[in-house]
Amino acid sequence: MKRFILTCSVVLLVVSLAIIVYLRFEERMVTINCRSDFDSYSDQYTLNAYVELYLKSGVGRFMISGDYTHNAYKKTPVKIFSVFDYKIDGELFYIKIREQQSILPSTPEDTNLNLLLPFVLNSRNIEYAFQFYKQPESDYLIKQNGRVLFYCKKMR
Repeated sequence: MKRFILTCSVVLLVVSLAIIVYLRFEERMVTINCRSDFDSYSDQYTLNAYVELYLKSGVGRFMISGDYTHNAYKKTPVKIFSVFDYKIDGELFYIKIREQQSILPSTPEDTNLNLLLPFVLNSRNIEYAFQFYKQPESDYLIKQNGRVLFYCKKMR
């Protein structure tokens, strides 16, 4: 009887460890590849753009690309591209910027652009937290601090 209890205890321990290892492995295997179109308006300024997001194995990238319209319909192309590391804790994704490149208007009257972006990641020393809620057909609703940023549709 003691031998049976010892064997069951060992089996239970091994199964528990296997489940823990599997969950840690599965966390690193999350792959998200999605896109969201959006339009933002503020007074005489508009941004018509899209966000592309790709995450796999702890590394991700996002791109915001579109047209910023200002000063009586003057269009300026906008592109922001970032590479980042991420960690997952349940629905929370913690993102830390590794590299960022951008093409942005640089005149003082174009400072309204930041107000039109769904989010801005501009520091390598800060860890940003986002909530990712999986939707039907592998789409994601992405929030930050409870505020919806965008709905990201799976790219086929």
